[in-house]
Amino acid sequence: HERLVNVVDVPALCNFIFPAVYYRDPLQISVSTSGASPALASWFRDRIANDLEDHPIEDLIEYIGDWRTRVRGAIETFAGRRAFWRGAFGAGVPSLFLAGDRQRAEAELLGLLETLTRAP
Repeated sequence: HERLVNVVDVPALCNFIFPAVYYRDPLQISVSTSGASPALASWFRDRIANDLEDHPIEDLIEYIGDWRTRVRGAIETFAGRRAFWRGAFGAGVPSLFLAGDRQRAEAELLGLLETLTRAP
């Protein structure tokens, strides 16, 4: 029987590690340095938590989830859906949403959807 072993201060003796976890339902972010520096992983986690603290990330996740369903129904291929989301995130839709410019975020998404579903 194999046993899980974690010697926190000796990574070579570990067969698993614990990441530093930021959890704000429904978002979960894990940060790891592969055992090189748990303190640094915690520092990164705390920076992420601080950066997200004053933003309505729960609303953003729900909004993007609703759009995901819509995109899945409108764009048949995985490649097409990937292009949509890369375009959306490249256009800064999450930042627009979190900054309170939801009309512009919606306009960006609608424009991308129209472009990608337009018949050639």
